[in-house]
Amino acid sequence: LGPDCRISGELTLDNDAVIMGQFSGTLRVTGMLELTDSAEVSGTIVAGTLRLSGRAEADVVAEDGVELLPGSQLVGQIYTSRLNIVDGAVFQGDV
Repeated sequence: LGPDCRISGELTLDNDAVIMGQFSGTLRVTGMLELTDSAEVSGTIVAGTLRLSGRAEADVVAEDGVELLPGSQLVGQIYTSRLNIVDGAVFQGDV
């Protein structure tokens, strides 16, 4: 989804996905979900793996891991087996 996209509701994708725009609601991705530095997501994220460079105010369920990259901001709860928070990332919530 490109940087000019704004979507709200429920979205399910059966593969990897890259979000560059805004999403509000429930986002389910079976593979890797990458939220780029221009992405803004709110709601619930369910993914195999999450790589976050942008901003999210969401509860995250990621079975295979979560990676918060420099400049990313995440507010919410994380449920995962592996968490990597890189210098320059901001996380506020519970794991």
